Amino acid sequence: MPRRELLTPDQRFQLLAFPEDESGLIRMATLSTEDFAFVRQHRGGHNCLGIAVLGWSTCAIQAGCWDLPRRKPRAPIIGIVAAQLGVTPAVWDVYAARDETRREHLQELLARLGLVQFSRQHYRELVDLLLPLAMQATQGIVLAQAAVDELRRRHVLLPPVPALEKGAPI
Repeated sequence: MPRRELLTPDQRFQLLAFPEDESGLIRMATLSTEDFAFVRQHRGGHNCLGIAVLGWSTCAIQAGCWDLPRRKPRAPIIGIVAAQLGVTPAVWDVYAARDETRREHLQELLARLGLVQFSRQHYRELVDLLLPLAMQATQGIVLAQAAVDELRRRHVLLPPVPALEKGAPI
């Protein structure tokens, strides 16, 4: 029997929404001096663009919905970051062709940002922590938001929304 979905599509979007307008995206995707120094340590325009976008995406996961590294970033994000680095957005396709590089860069970024990946242990701890709230809550969004808040507090990279919603560790 299929599980009932805990969140509506609007609630899923609301839970981890980030700016849709260009000015909001520019604000989020503007690289700092430290970001530039870090990005420039990587060889080739495609790797510089890739790790910069991946770094933005990793931060966006904490502030917004992002299933990383499986999804391609939105074209405006690639364009904004590429313009700052002085490369063409088309080099993203070269970067995206090699999964191993993205995984290695993700591990490098997690260490740099002080984040850890979501694990079964985090899942178990969340279940224990949220059980009292689950006994009182009548809306799934309350539990989902509490889970997101706790994972952010612990510096744990947020899993995709379906993993939070279905209660299945990834």
